[in-house]
Amino acid sequence: MSDANTPQAYESGRPDYPVAAVEWLIGPNPQDILELGSGTGKLTRTLLELGHKVTSLDPIPQMLSEQSRHLTTPMAVARAEQIPLPSRSIDVVVCAQSFHLFDQLLALPEITRVLRPGGRLALVCNVRDLRVPWVRKLSNLIGVETHEGLTDSVIDCPTFAELETAEFKHWQTHTSATLSDLVKSDSDRALPVDELDALISQVRALYDSYGRGPDGLKMPFTTHAYRARVQHLQAPPTPYPEELTKPAGLPTTPDPASEDTIQVPLPPEDPGTVLVDFH
Repeated sequence: MSDANTPQAYESGRPDYPVAAVEWLIGPNPQDILELGSGTGKLTRTLLELGHKVTSLDPIPQMLSEQSRHLTTPMAVARAEQIPLPSRSIDVVVCAQSFHLFDQLLALPEITRVLRPGGRLALVCNVRDLRVPWVRKLSNLIGVETHEGLTDSVIDCPTFAELETAEFKHWQTHTSATLSDLVKSDSDRALPVDELDALISQVRALYDSYGRGPDGLKMPFTTHAYRARVQHLQAPPTPYPEELTKPAGLPTTPDPASEDTIQVPLPPEDPGTVLVDFH
């Protein structure tokens, strides 16, 4: 099977998120933000540029190593279903193109736990605009990302209310190389190497047929944004010993070359979370 789903391909091929969408999701004031499934930092970068404090979590160490090459923010290898942060310590939990990957029955209670009273869960995803002929042809080759039902579990969850939605237009310039990386970055595709190479050849031929050369083709997106307010139904559990105010080992100056890990002291019901120290 192909191991083409590299962080470098993800960083090159996937779109960023429009600033207007991020401002709508988070609001105008600096916030303590937890980003779940942060990947290579496509959204993280904009959050930091807007002045927010971000803790970046992803279950794949290689993604955080790539992120740490160009961003400096606390990072940890962790899953949304087991968040290594104290209860009621976060203003906004944000998920960019990642919420659908979680076990939401486990993740939503954890998200509720770490949010402060009045805090928000924010979801955002980019969807290609199939009304543009070349984008429609590309999607016929590589498939269409759909996010239907993305917020169903949030609507059904008793600890979230006031779900709001908004849409924003967004563009990304693609070359033959970045379109190839887009294909490689599809985490849902696990093709044998020869099949993946054949698909990339088809995508490159499609690009070449438009004669744009190094100038690139504009790919339009609709960015879908959602935010919901937390409503705590009971006092949150205490996931760490009383003397521990935050997990040890969250780095502030990551070094992707390091493979050292730090075991975080956790209670019996939450064994197994490991933070990667990128120092």
